[in-house]
Amino acid sequence: NIEGAITFFDAKNPVVFANISNKALLENYRNSVATRQPLADTIRQGKKHYKAYTFAITDFYGKSIGEFVFFYDFSPLYTQFIKTMTIMSVWTILLLLVMFFLLRTLVIRHEQTLHDLYRRAQMIMDSQSDIVIVTDGNEIIEVNQKFLEFVRFKSLEAFKARYRCICEWFIEGEGLIDSITENALWTHYLLMHADQENVAKISV
Repeated sequence: NIEGAITFFDAKNPVVFANISNKALLENYRNSVATRQPLADTIRQGKKHYKAYTFAITDFYGKSIGEFVFFYDFSPLYTQFIKTMTIMSVWTILLLLVMFFLLRTLVIRHEQTLHDLYRRAQMIMDSQSDIVIVTDGNEIIEVNQKFLEFVRFKSLEAFKARYRCICEWFIEGEGLIDSITENALWTHYLLMHADQENVAKISV
């Protein structure tokens, strides 16, 4: 009950024997011999999918002169494979969407937590009667309300639109902190001399 054929390559009648009900299948296979794989090939004919298994027939010198070829209709398996892959793709997309929304929820909660921490820190800074400046060492990233009142700007953004650093207002003098002292930024200088009183004179 295996559909197959015996064929010879260089013969007037290449097909010696065939019990294949689908004659076009064998013809389709023989037309694609030049490009097929050595041991097996997949042939699509209409909505059917076939796997061709071949076994070489050789002469006394080992030269391939023909072959046995058997065809197996794996269309049901192929259809099931496509169906399974489609289901897996849908589930994968759904899983990715669920993960996206979960991550988005976590990010939103994290941002809300950071916003609350920032708001509390800002309230603490604004409650101080002294000027408070927060810097990353290169530029000012946050200030309190007292600072804005002192420099007469409505917001830090308005201040930074005109000045990169408050050190641009520093006045040089003996014992005073300059914008750059001892080849270091003034913020670094303060960190290196935190055990002493550091004075800066500024001109607003």
